[in-house]
Amino acid sequence: MTQRQESKSAEETAGRGGESSLPQDYRDVSNQEIFKNHVLCAQFLRDYSNCKALANVQPEDIEDISERFTSIMGTKVEGDTVKRIRLKDPSGEEKEIYAVSLIEHKNDVDYDVAMQLLHYISNIWRDYARNRRYQTERGDWVDANKAKGFRYPPILPIVYYEGSDRWTAGSRLRDRVLTVEGLEEYIPDFAYHLVGIRDYNNEELLEKADEMSLIMLLNKIQTAEDLHGMLDVPAREINRIVRNSPEHVLDVLRDVLYLLCRKVNMPGDETREMLSQLKEDRNMGYLFENMEHMDIQEERRKTREAREELERAKAELAAAKQELERYKAAEKEGK
Repeated sequence: MTQRQESKSAEETAGRGGESSLPQDYRDVSNQEIFKNHVLCAQFLRDYSNCKALANVQPEDIEDISERFTSIMGTKVEGDTVKRIRLKDPSGEEKEIYAVSLIEHKNDVDYDVAMQLLHYISNIWRDYARNRRYQTERGDWVDANKAKGFRYPPILPIVYYEGSDRWTAGSRLRDRVLTVEGLEEYIPDFAYHLVGIRDYNNEELLEKADEMSLIMLLNKIQTAEDLHGMLDVPAREINRIVRNSPEHVLDVLRDVLYLLCRKVNMPGDETREMLSQLKEDRNMGYLFENMEHMDIQEERRKTREAREELERAKAELAAAKQELERYKAAEKEGK
């Protein structure tokens, strides 16, 4: 089943009022879709890369080349993305920048992430050099990287982190290599850029006023406190963001909203209404106007515990009745 079919199937189940659970990897699929969308990817790079060269990057500047690198780690890494970004400097010369993003499997701190990024970087550079040759005056074709003036393109490694715990992994490759006196200068090094959604409060995300920041705002909701804080966001600010969203971006937002509804165990009929309001009326504020200020999961947990307690009481009562019957039978035989 494809990710879109999977999403549609789950949505239809919700629409029937069912309480279907999410597929285990649904969160990963959603994040992959987010960064495959170049409108959202461009917003992310402009807003959160802290890179001046990407301050004005547009969707048409981005090319996804992830498929060429999905197996470089010895296993298929479907969620990680590699983007080739073509930019022009003031002189009009076109330059390439590569952005490597490890976005999918970083819901927990990963202490080996710098080494993973090193694998990507080295393979991107090797691929870049392999595909560039130049012709000498004699007419011979030579690998471009053998020329003195050859330069490899810059690569921006990004880790997009959605976990609730503080990120405690070192931000440099050197942090992962044993230090031996006298060998320090021979250890290769680089830093990666960490974008942790919990490093931004709701107000900071809303200031960006774009769909990517809205998605990050929704993905921040992992606790009852997060939910209550989100419900205090003025609905008009949310609706202003989605008012002119392209349909393909709105589809991604709908998937993210669906995940939120299931995460808080919202009933199926309410989930269906929520998705309908977003798709048909671009009224995402409906979420905040109609969801009660409560932790739905906590309420469900209390209901479940009360039901379990009732079942235990029934079992104890049944056991007591059986014991009483045995006592009466024994007493009768004794007579």
